[in-house]
Amino acid sequence: MRKINFWSFCLLVLLTTTCGKEKAIRIGVILPLTPSTEGGDDRSDDGKAAHKGLELFLEDLKSNIIFEVRDNRGDPAESIRLVREFADANAAMIIGPFYSDTALAAGETAQSKGIPMLAPSATLPSVTQSGDYVFRACFLDRQQAVEMARFAYQERGLRRMVSFSDLNYPYCLGLSEDFESEFARLGGRVLQRYYFRSDKEAIEQIEEIAAVHPDLIYFSAYAKVVVSVLGAVGPRWRGITVLGADGWDTPELKNVHPPLPNEVSFFITNHFDPNEENPRTIDFLNRFEESFEEPPGQLSALAYDACLLAEAACQAAGVRLTRDSVQRKLMELRGISGLTGTFSFDEDGNPKKSLVIQQLVIRNEDPSLELVKRTAVPDKN
Repeated sequence: MRKINFWSFCLLVLLTTTCGKEKAIRIGVILPLTPSTEGGDDRSDDGKAAHKGLELFLEDLKSNIIFEVRDNRGDPAESIRLVREFADANAAMIIGPFYSDTALAAGETAQSKGIPMLAPSATLPSVTQSGDYVFRACFLDRQQAVEMARFAYQERGLRRMVSFSDLNYPYCLGLSEDFESEFARLGGRVLQRYYFRSDKEAIEQIEEIAAVHPDLIYFSAYAKVVVSVLGAVGPRWRGITVLGADGWDTPELKNVHPPLPNEVSFFITNHFDPNEENPRTIDFLNRFEESFEEPPGQLSALAYDACLLAEAACQAAGVRLTRDSVQRKLMELRGISGLTGTFSFDEDGNPKKSLVIQQLVIRNEDPSLELVKRTAVPDKN
């Protein structure tokens, strides 16, 4: 079993890829590796999960590229500062920030500095609207909301819904709005909308939601609140299907304690399933489990794919590489096969790619996300 000290590896990122080489291409990586000093959510576990994907990519790297990792602590202001730092240090491009709020803040600076920025997991549509130097490696929120609404209505036969949304995040509100819109277009009924700003407020509404008698709850929140609510539901949501999105799949989801609420089905949209039967995923899963003694999640896979796209663009830019040429080559990428799908970018810097739907279950006393299906690639985002 291979074990790598995390902080030692951050230094290795800078050293092992450059030995004996000249004129290496420098790519900045912005991750939340430590808790914010300004309060707010602690995303350091997410950043470390993403870093594991980078570690495995470096094992496959054959190009003359340096990935320089910096910690933004999950803070938008620090993200802006790091973009300026990488731009001033002549980095060819930036991978990150990972989340929509930090990527949205950093994108305007990347555009003004003329440095390509590829956000691995920022699904908020407005992230890439800063300009043509801002890209993402993930699907958009509307795509996952629409696909889940179709799954609920067409494949599960669900007709009566409530939305249950975290007011703290535009991500959550946008998902619920897009899901409701598509579900109603298909013929479903939106019975009620519920909102919360804390775990406590969410738990207090469990009984009220049950009294409306929906057959589905679209629960738009991050894993921390999801774990708290699932632990408090008990039998009150019996017979209801609960649907979520990629924000459920973070390391915190491991804190779900069995058993799950009786006779409740849970499904989410996601970027990646480690048990898909294709050679690239099988190899990644085996190496990841050997290195870290756990299966990979979406953040590790998206980080790997972002590095793959960055390498492809820099190689395509050739010996006369500039930031402008890297931006053009990113836009021109077609048919790049990654862990989370096959990539081609549209005119707005968004990838045209499929997604997966998974079911949350308990296996051997541990929560597990199991593949239900992979959707088709949409005609447009």
